[in-house]
Amino acid sequence: MRTRLFSALLLGGASLLLVTGWPGPALAVSRFAGNIKSDLNLGYTPPCRVCHIQGTTGSGTVQTPFGWSMLAHGLTSDRSTLTPALDALRAGNVDSDGDGVPDIDELVADTDPNTPADVSLSSGDPSYGCAVAPERPNAGTAALVLSAIATGVVGLCIRRRRRSPRAGSR
Repeated sequence: MRTRLFSALLLGGASLLLVTGWPGPALAVSRFAGNIKSDLNLGYTPPCRVCHIQGTTGSGTVQTPFGWSMLAHGLTSDRSTLTPALDALRAGNVDSDGDGVPDIDELVADTDPNTPADVSLSSGDPSYGCAVAPERPNAGTAALVLSAIATGVVGLCIRRRRRSPRAGSR
C-alpha cells in the first residue's frame, strides 16, 4: 500500500510541477524584432534570421555574426539590455560581416549585417527566420493534458486497489 501511495503522490507531484513549472515560450522571438524596429526607427521589422538561423529561436539560439555581436555588447533575454547593446554597436561602429559598413547602418539601409552581399531584410524570404519556425504547442495545454492523464492513472490505481481482494483473506 505504501508503494502505491508513494506512486500516487509522485505522479500527482509531477503533474503539479508540469502545470505550474512548465517553461513558457521564449519571448525574444516576437518582442525584440519590434523593439529593434522602434529603437532604430526602421521602416520594416527585422526578421528573426538577423540573429537566428533555420527558424530556431529562443534563449540560447543566437547563431549569426550580428547576434553574437549583440550578445558581446551586453544583450541578454531582458528587454532592458537591447537598447544599450544597439547603442554600443553604433558607438563602436561594429561591422559583424566585415564588409566595411557598420551593422546599425546596414539595418537602417535594410541590408543584412550578417553577409557582405546586399541582402534585404524586409524582403521576407520565407525560407529563413520566424516565418518558417515550427509552431510550438501551447505549453499550458500540454501540461493540463499530462496532468489529466496522470490523475486518471492515479485514480485507476486506487480503484484497482480497493476492488482487489486482500491476500490471505477468503
